[in-house]
Amino acid sequence: MKKKTPLQESRTGRQRGRPKLDTRVEEVLSCAATMFSSRGFAAATLEEIGAELGMTRPGLYYYAKSKEDLLDQCYVWGFKKFMARLENELTEGTGREMLSGFFGIYSEVVCDDASRCFLASENHFLSPPRQK
Repeated sequence: MKKKTPLQESRTGRQRGRPKLDTRVEEVLSCAATMFSSRGFAAATLEEIGAELGMTRPGLYYYAKSKEDLLDQCYVWGFKKFMARLENELTEGTGREMLSGFFGIYSEVVCDDASRCFLASENHFLSPPRQK
């Protein structure tokens, strides 16, 4: 029997039926970001991302128009998560405390797959409008 990946193991406890859209979008973006971070944008395929999620490549087109669009969504998702942490956790303190807090959050975030995908992008594979 084939060994389950961590993502597949975490999904086994999920309730039956269609998952909520927000939850599924997070799963898709998290999986894509992990693949892009570990394999690189050029080497990662929609087939692999879909297989990891237990869905087909055409099923991924519900969430993204293309692999490039999926990477772009990962960028936006990672940036929003980072900004939300800054807004929620850096609400008060001296300048030094807030600066220290910022770098603490930044250090944690850059170790996350979504953020590594964001920071270690391979922009030369993207179309010129997306490179901006």
